[in-house]
Amino acid sequence: MKFTDWEPTYEPILADFGFDRAADEAVRDRAAVFAKPFDLDRLDCAGASVAVAGAGPSLESTSDLELARGAAPVDAVANYGGFTDGDRAAFLADHCGADRLVFPGWDFDDPDVDGMKARKLDWAERLLRLLERRRGERFDVLDGRRGWIDPL
Repeated sequence: MKFTDWEPTYEPILADFGFDRAADEAVRDRAAVFAKPFDLDRLDCAGASVAVAGAGPSLESTSDLELARGAAPVDAVANYGGFTDGDRAAFLADHCGADRLVFPGWDFDDPDVDGMKARKLDWAERLLRLLERRRGERFDVLDGRRGWIDPL
């Protein structure tokens, strides 16, 4: 995803959390000083299944077989979409041509997370719904949830 496509989704996230865009961009600019250009061709995922593993309690019950089959850019810093580490990884895998995305260990209703993490999980759920619509597919992790996910 190009940043220009991502930016209309990024703005409501900043507003929801009360994050300051200028502060976010200042961190990006500091990272750009240390970042070196990366050849994304090294991450070619064309035709591959990519598992974006979460840290939820269900990860321990996911078998190895299930796993196997499954901030605007500046200088060398790029943003292909996403907000949490997990959904950013999914957007990156999509950008790199992943044929299939699976999400072992993603538990949107994990009762052990604090309020901030729960809000981030709400956004991750919305962003995965956006990504599945862009890809024209359905992610199993969203089964039974699509009806109440706020559209972006």
